[in-house]
Amino acid sequence: MTNKHRYKQEILIMIGNDHTTAQLLHQKLRRIYPSIGLWTVYRNLTELVDEWKLMKTNGLTEHTIYERIKPSHGHVICKLSNRIFDINIDMIDLSWIEFPQGFTLEDLHISFKGNFGDGPDSCKGKVST
Repeated sequence: MTNKHRYKQEILIMIGNDHTTAQLLHQKLRRIYPSIGLWTVYRNLTELVDEWKLMKTNGLTEHTIYERIKPSHGHVICKLSNRIFDINIDMIDLSWIEFPQGFTLEDLHISFKGNFGDGPDSCKGKVST
């Protein structure tokens, strides 16, 4: 197995069901592969996104977020801790929205930002999915 395939496999294992950044993955990967560069991590993340194994989302936090491809879902972001939680959005009724004629909705991104309490540890114990 080539290093490229090892890196991709390790990235998918490290992400699991979490939301993460290239910087955090780079820190974790360097424990296993001390010479891996941040650019290599970005290149492998881009390939995994192109292969539909990961989803890339901008705007949830100050960094680009990567997560496994999942069914439609929204996000709850704790502003104090930057933890991101998935929420089910299947029950959202979009029938009241008047889209321009000829427009076909292909993707929907819904996120809610707030906090669970008074400090960065306030969302500990909450289950992120």
